[in-house]
Amino acid sequence: MRRTLIALLITLTLLAPTLARAASTVAVLPLDKASGSEDYAGLGQALAGMLIADLSGVEALQLVERERLDALLEEMALSETGFLDPSTTQRLGRGVGAELLLTGSYSVVGPTFLMDARLVQVESSHVLKAAQANGTAADFVAVEKDIVEALLEGLEVTLSSAQRRRILIQTPTESFEAFAAYGEGLQRQDEGRIDEARVAFERALERDPAFEAARTQLAAIRARLEAMHAEDTTREVDDAQRRRLAVLEQTVDERNRPASHRDSLDDLSRFALRLLVLDEMERHCQRYDEMDHFLRRVRGNVHLPPEASGPHVLVENLSEHAWEMGLEDKERATDTYSRNMRIMAAAGPLGSPERFLLDLDKAEPGHYKSDSLFKSLSRCHPEEEWIPTYERIRTDLRRWGIAEDSYDNLLTTVSLDDQLEVFVLHLQVRQRGMDLDAEQRVGVLLDRYEDDPEGRVWAQGAASSIVREAEAWERHQVSRQGLPEEVLLGMARALSEADPQRLRMDDSFCAYAVPLAGKGVTRDLETYAETRAGPRARYAPYTLDSLGIEAAAFMDMGCFAAIPARFANIDEVFDFLDSARERSRADRADTEECLDAWKRWEGHATREQVKGYPNPQLQANVLYHALRSYYALLVGQRCVESDRLGKE
Repeated sequence: MRRTLIALLITLTLLAPTLARAASTVAVLPLDKASGSEDYAGLGQALAGMLIADLSGVEALQLVERERLDALLEEMALSETGFLDPSTTQRLGRGVGAELLLTGSYSVVGPTFLMDARLVQVESSHVLKAAQANGTAADFVAVEKDIVEALLEGLEVTLSSAQRRRILIQTPTESFEAFAAYGEGLQRQDEGRIDEARVAFERALERDPAFEAARTQLAAIRARLEAMHAEDTTREVDDAQRRRLAVLEQTVDERNRPASHRDSLDDLSRFALRLLVLDEMERHCQRYDEMDHFLRRVRGNVHLPPEASGPHVLVENLSEHAWEMGLEDKERATDTYSRNMRIMAAAGPLGSPERFLLDLDKAEPGHYKSDSLFKSLSRCHPEEEWIPTYERIRTDLRRWGIAEDSYDNLLTTVSLDDQLEVFVLHLQVRQRGMDLDAEQRVGVLLDRYEDDPEGRVWAQGAASSIVREAEAWERHQVSRQGLPEEVLLGMARALSEADPQRLRMDDSFCAYAVPLAGKGVTRDLETYAETRAGPRARYAPYTLDSLGIEAAAFMDMGCFAAIPARFANIDEVFDFLDSARERSRADRADTEECLDAWKRWEGHATREQVKGYPNPQLQANVLYHALRSYYALLVGQRCVESDRLGKE
């Protein structure tokens, strides 16, 4: 059995020296996958990273840089085989200047995670120490710590209390699913499959949003993809692209600005033009990074310098720089307000902190017309990262002492922090609905403005918009049958392809109804792929709803091989459909949507009609449309309770 972490701490404290060795240089090889681990092929690199992180804290050991080792492994063609004979051990160790090689393997068999490791002396190829440990996959961190403990027993090292504590406490993540996805991302990255690596790292962060190593790798992948895209677009640059590239060459990357720098009007003008060009070139990740660096450098104090008497001065200065750098032609009207709207829009974010962070008049999630930091954040990072980012910014604003700065909207004066609170609540209920936390925070916001008539109007309007967002989330949930996006898309692809491996195409209903729905599902899949990113992204969720409604009928009839049928025959289907009124939601009964839905539902097909059709293909057609109408009219409009929600 594995020792507890407390026992491990005691053991490390009492380690007895077994081999005199000072400042040994160790190269940690990626662990090999053993049997039963086909779905976890990338874990070897991730586990090697954990071992390196733990052993690097031991002063008596010097770890070989991973880049040097990877380059030599590739040169020697060992990255796949992992086989080390004596001559190979010596060549590899000498090539990276290592005295010891740490190699091993892992396997995942059902819920069990097994790991072994060996310390090999380079000169003699002698195995200095071998170690094995096992436990459940959920306890993979403790298994790795057991390996570290056993390996250290084979070396004469003196650990300080701080070193022992760091080895025990540090862990990249407690989630095995996140760690496995991270390992997959590392492997896909090494294979040059960059898009697949990005998806794997994103999945790791979905499983554990605090997984910093995955976040770092994901940021690097996104920057790399943007650079690749930029390289592709510059191969055949047109005149407009050449002008944009010239602006980037003539302006300073904000990430290289020293913290002590103080911006002049010219600096701000050039920065605004740089942000404009990055946006037009779709380098959203770089644009976000530069805006984030700027915000931190000025400590949230985003305002025009004293020499700018008003926004028009910045616009005029912007125009001058745009002419000088060749971004714009000077031959145009001189009146400030008739100048190119492109330049005027570029000046907008630098007017104030709230305009820089998000255009508060256009602050609802999914609105991409703003030129604020949120636009680049939303184009670069997945939605689950938006809230942590804005909460981090709010913490910074409070630390900088500007969170309570006033923002004048049309109704009243509201603090910047309250404006951001409304925005974050929009995002929160959009992602998980109106939970208890959101309800309490909305209540606090309303109470804060209870004694301010104008402020109360603003707070009530904000609360209403948050409630509408929560209702939209509920509509999405019920339309999608409570299924995650990736599951629903997989089911839709099976319907689109009439996949006999995933569908029961030997069933008469499925054999007739699946091809009937297939074209529409294919069209929805194409629409979803086209709209999920870019200016039309706000429409993508509704396409996903449509796919959920399509899938519901086929789940009910047992067409998916992995899901048991709800109904065994036509009578059971109509027993369910005819009892729809019994599931009516009282809180929605008098709404315009449900009154209309029930009226339209009265015309749905009856069991007598369906049974009266002698042709089984026609029966399947009508039955499919009856079930689809139920989900589209009554479930999708939330007029009946969804008994499927949360059960699949």
